[in-house]
Amino acid sequence: MKRFLAVARMMVLLVLSMLIAAPSSGQTASKAPPIAQPLVREGDFAVRLTEALKVGKPGSEAEAESMLVGAGIAPRNGWISDYPVTPDIVAELQAAVMAAADSKRLPLRRDEALTALDAVETALGLAVVPDTSDDYAENQPPQYTESAEVNDYYYDEGPPVVTYYPPPPDYYYLYSWVPSPFWCSGFFFPGFFILADFHKVIIVRHHKFVVTNHVFDHQHGKFFTVDAVKRFHGGNGRIFRGDRGGSQGRAFASSEGKSGAESIVDRSRERVRSNQGASGMKRDRGGSGSSFSGSRGSERSFSAPQRGGEARSSNAPSTGSRGFSGGGGRGGGFAHGGGGGGCRGRC
Repeated sequence: MKRFLAVARMMVLLVLSMLIAAPSSGQTASKAPPIAQPLVREGDFAVRLTEALKVGKPGSEAEAESMLVGAGIAPRNGWISDYPVTPDIVAELQAAVMAAADSKRLPLRRDEALTALDAVETALGLAVVPDTSDDYAENQPPQYTESAEVNDYYYDEGPPVVTYYPPPPDYYYLYSWVPSPFWCSGFFFPGFFILADFHKVIIVRHHKFVVTNHVFDHQHGKFFTVDAVKRFHGGNGRIFRGDRGGSQGRAFASSEGKSGAESIVDRSRERVRSNQGASGMKRDRGGSGSSFSGSRGSERSFSAPQRGGEARSSNAPSTGSRGFSGGGGRGGGFAHGGGGGGCRGRC
């Protein structure tokens, strides 16, 4: 009997310790998102989403996009296969999925469809929940806070395509600010930064793909660049070659842009000389290794930029029960990019 009571007491203590250690559902995450957002092509996202929503079993990205469009699911103006899924696109897809479920164009109920969308995001490394409360909407980007880790990332890894944190001053001219508020890993962000011009090779399932904002328009027979800011504000975001009316054209032509570019070159040369000197000293002393402790693609712990640089203490909404009160989303979309393809959806 005593042995039974002792075992029972131990079991009670174990359960209590687990309950105490378990985080509450609304608790803010302890680690902020990494400096660079994972790059997920819309084409890859469309394939996963088609299967998750039980719309069909596509044999290609183009087929998946067409199936989703048939169900009324797409970014506002269609799919861009080689364009990255950004927080504003997640908001547009969330609204479209809800509308499709409510209109019985999906074999799933609204809650089931949203759960499926969340599962696709999680599987692809995107823990983004759009914030539609309008309580914290801002038109101005957060201020840059000096961080050696952020600076090292930009100079060692290069500027990320999409980031939720203000870039260092030297790189600021390369980016566009999109004021689409969202939550990520328990942190609130009033928007995100995206390169105004990018064409990056990534590896997906051991195959090479391109993430780019350069899209071929079959109707006009030439390439154009997606302007993320115009896209978000409801325009088509098309900036054709030679057209410098977009946000990126003004940024590259500005005096701040030229100063930033010169500063990047100068600092890069200084870092090369410094590293060469440090390597020489280590060889003389018999040492080896690198002074940079961060690993490529790993998460880094630092405070998320908030209003005035302060972390927001409000609890994040759970991804399984998120709501969206908006209509068709803000911004536009396009069709297959890079390697060709036509508009799927409205263009």
